[in-house]
Amino acid sequence: MIFLNLCAARARTTVGTGDTMLILTRKVGEAIRIGDDIQVIITAVDQNKVKIGIQSPRHVPIFREELYQKIQEENRQAAAMQTEDLEEILGRLPTRTP
Repeated sequence: MIFLNLCAARARTTVGTGDTMLILTRKVGEAIRIGDDIQVIITAVDQNKVKIGIQSPRHVPIFREELYQKIQEENRQAAAMQTEDLEEILGRLPTRTP
């Protein structure tokens, strides 16, 4: 375990955001672990595409980056709604009769 930590520390590089990124080399069939519950497995490599499999608990959300960014933007827009916008939406809903 100590050896893995030393290798991981050497393989880190700084990305444009100032954060660090762990760079690993894996072959098809090999995997990496994220914590105790997440395993990322390389399933195929074809020219410029890498297929990965992710095993994780069901409660851990997993998204492609572009979909995650879209969800975040929609959440920001929803959080920025004004009271008038909500009243208009509620006004369009059918009324319940007892």
